[in-house]
Amino acid sequence: MKSYIFIIIASSLMLTACGPSSSNNQSQETRMATNTTEAVNNEPQRMQTSEVKESFTYKGKQYQSHIVRRADESLPMVTNDEQQQFYDNSIALKLSCEGKQLVSRTFTKKDFLHLVDANFAKQAILEGIVFNEANEQGICFAASVGHPESDLYQPIRIVVSANGNLSISLEEEMMEVTSAEEGENS
Repeated sequence: MKSYIFIIIASSLMLTACGPSSSNNQSQETRMATNTTEAVNNEPQRMQTSEVKESFTYKGKQYQSHIVRRADESLPMVTNDEQQQFYDNSIALKLSCEGKQLVSRTFTKKDFLHLVDANFAKQAILEGIVFNEANEQGICFAASVGHPESDLYQPIRIVVSANGNLSISLEEEMMEVTSAEEGENS
């Protein structure tokens, strides 16, 4: 008789402990997912502000680059296929040589529209500019205009001459994966 009462009590405790808790967790998870989805769809997204300073030597002289990316609320927003809105960015590039300012310019997507397909540009933002290298062509920066939260982007090359002149072009060279590298990555 004691064991029968014990089994009944133990069973009811297990049902009470397991039953409502799992459905409660499930409804909390559903609510959290619903709230997250609503927040993503209602609020425009923005990339984080970034600031990068680099020093390097070019033709025997010391150079410093300073690049700051900010979401720019004064620029038109971009909307993707899922109707999510994104703030576009403005990127300030400063380049100096031994204390003398060579370049001080703020870039927006508009500066690169002549290089990018118009349909692609409608859903694209200016994602970034980074120092790439200093070579015989000049001081090279890599820029990208791309669709936010995707792998779709257009690589762009900005070259600054020793006297501060800028040239902007599409990046022609894309890194190729050789068959030996493909085997290692598999």
